[in-house]
Amino acid sequence: MNLLADLNAEQLQAVTCINGPLLVVAGPGSGKTRVITTRVAYMIDQGIKPWQILAMTFTNKAAGEMKHRLEQWFPGGEAQVSTFHSFGAWLLRREIEALGMGRDFTIYDTDDRTSVIRRIMREKQIDAAFVSAQAAGHLISDSKNRGISAADFAAGAYDPKLKAVAEIFAAYEIALGQSNALDFDDLLTKPLALFRGHAQVLAKYQQRFSHILIDEYQDTNAIQYGLAKLLAAASRNLCVTGDPDQSIYSWRGADIRNILNFEVDFPEARTVVLGRNYRSTRNIVRAADALVQRNLSRKQKHLHTDNEDGARITVLKCQDQTHEARSIAESIEKLIQQEHLQHGEFAVFFRTNAQSRVLEQALRERSLAYQIMGAVSFYQRQEIKDVLAYLRLLLNPRDTVSFARIMERPARGVGEGTLAKIIEAANGANASLLDVAADLKAFGISRVQARASKALGEITDMYARLLLKPLFPIEDVIRAVVVESGYEHMLRTDVDPRSEERLENVQELLSDARTRQLEQPEIDLRTWLEQVALVSDTDKLDMTGDTIKLMTLHSAKGLEFNAVYLTGMEENVLPHSRSLQGEGDLEEERRLCYVGITRARKHLCLSLARHREAFGRSQRNAPSRFLQEVPTELTVVDDRAAAGQGFGGQDFAQWFTGSLAKPVTRQDDNDDPFNFDDAPPLEDGPADHLAAPRAPDINPSDPGHLTTGDRVRHGVFGIGRILEINGTGRVKVHFQGWGEKSLALEFAKLEKM
Repeated sequence: MNLLADLNAEQLQAVTCINGPLLVVAGPGSGKTRVITTRVAYMIDQGIKPWQILAMTFTNKAAGEMKHRLEQWFPGGEAQVSTFHSFGAWLLRREIEALGMGRDFTIYDTDDRTSVIRRIMREKQIDAAFVSAQAAGHLISDSKNRGISAADFAAGAYDPKLKAVAEIFAAYEIALGQSNALDFDDLLTKPLALFRGHAQVLAKYQQRFSHILIDEYQDTNAIQYGLAKLLAAASRNLCVTGDPDQSIYSWRGADIRNILNFEVDFPEARTVVLGRNYRSTRNIVRAADALVQRNLSRKQKHLHTDNEDGARITVLKCQDQTHEARSIAESIEKLIQQEHLQHGEFAVFFRTNAQSRVLEQALRERSLAYQIMGAVSFYQRQEIKDVLAYLRLLLNPRDTVSFARIMERPARGVGEGTLAKIIEAANGANASLLDVAADLKAFGISRVQARASKALGEITDMYARLLLKPLFPIEDVIRAVVVESGYEHMLRTDVDPRSEERLENVQELLSDARTRQLEQPEIDLRTWLEQVALVSDTDKLDMTGDTIKLMTLHSAKGLEFNAVYLTGMEENVLPHSRSLQGEGDLEEERRLCYVGITRARKHLCLSLARHREAFGRSQRNAPSRFLQEVPTELTVVDDRAAAGQGFGGQDFAQWFTGSLAKPVTRQDDNDDPFNFDDAPPLEDGPADHLAAPRAPDINPSDPGHLTTGDRVRHGVFGIGRILEINGTGRVKVHFQGWGEKSLALEFAKLEKM
């Protein structure tokens, strides 16, 4: 077996430099996945023990593919390949007792988090019209991912709504502890707290993992960055791979500065640039490279390819979004007929989910099979979450969310008042919910209706019987729960027409358990539930199905298709209006466009509409500035915007000259601000960019260095722009989603971007 065969010079260097810090800047289609896997195999081949290697990726799918390939090369190898969240769960199952929690913790998803917050809001009488549970949950999650504790959040909460969220945040953390539960964010924050607070635990895992590899490093947030630095602090054998030009997740805490500052954190680091693209035609590669060169916050690299030129990029100009969707459907149908492509070789990308409706309709009109990313995940369906709640309570009888859920379906006559009393009694006595439910009077609970009391007795008896038996095989445990709880009977007798489908989904859950048991004979109920909890929508996307894939640009990363349609290439759409109003990052919008373009192998179409409906209004947006940044010699215009009044054989450069105007909403028809031929072009280059990169653990900027117009980050409000600094020590800042805030510079801890 020759691991190094067919690697180019840069790939070979990235694979064989196995000691010391290494930064691999990998452009799209440059063979990064192969390099990462080969590097791990090469380390094992060089005598490094598999269990000393930790490789972390961002999706279960990527981790699974790496494991599969390594297993083929080294059967029985034990290199740990996982996502950050899976690694956190693995670590905490072994060490969480040092943080005062039990190892049989439950992992709460977003819906579970919302359920806990709703209960807290009822207890504290916080009106949902004032602060919604979903909004509070989002703020709490965002804060955790930025390393902001409940106490820190409360200290920075100047707004009445934020004060309410701060109260919820503090109560939410207590509720998680009482339920012996963690949310997804805790799978990152708890390991970091463990390492920072327990030196002996950190030393143990620093010794265990002598070589660490982190993929997609540009997507790491403050917590993941901290974990990586701590784990690699002793050995310094840290390899990070990624592409700053594909950093598109700042909205969920990802910090591009982590990869931009890698050489600052590790001055002895070597850097390898993978710029040769093996995926796309030369025209597509040149277009992508020209576009992203406009950004300033990046690692310099030049994309190139030895592939053929291929077809020119189509710029499809349409009348409105419906016309755009139908034109795309027609184009797909023609390519299928002319080039014998399959449905599964096509993808249609959009900036926001709202754009998908007309695309779906157009594809249905032509009977083109499609699959839309973002539909309800199998494991998020009501009946599946119900069954999982019954199972979670078997392992963690303190789980309040699961306990409340199993009382709802089938309906057992246990009201919110009784539930609240049981939860309060369990917390007060440090007892499990099942113990309290089994003997209400012993815990001081009286005046419970006979129906509720009987139902609680039946449930606790069921759990007592189940716990007398081994929780194995998993399929048998699930079947016993579904039958003995009355859940199957409820679905079979329910007149709701969806009940049959729900019963089929429960049967599919049994099949899932059976399949995993065959693949992993030693798997137990806890491990299976953990695997289910960590499944993402991306992992469930069936790329083998012969369907056209519809998805947002944020979902497109890591995928590739023979033909790609990138829709809504207009100012206010891509780039999004927020970035044009100073509330977002224009460079990140450009990176989103770059990601979309580089998913295409052979055919690429960039479409835009003269009119677009948004929020119930008709808008006339100028063509996206990103179109102007694609070299005109690489494109051909298909102008369908005005019947009989197209550009004919006109060159794209002629059409585009002066075509970009300031984005405006539709005005009176006699006053047409949307003139493609006469409007002056926008200034060349990005209107907004990040300042010089800074490591995330440096103290916030000195307020004296802040000036009007600076982009800043606040611990609670997020990213904003300074409107005014006065001599009294206060600053006015406009924050995305929060509007204008007046803050005291001394306490605001504004961080200059």
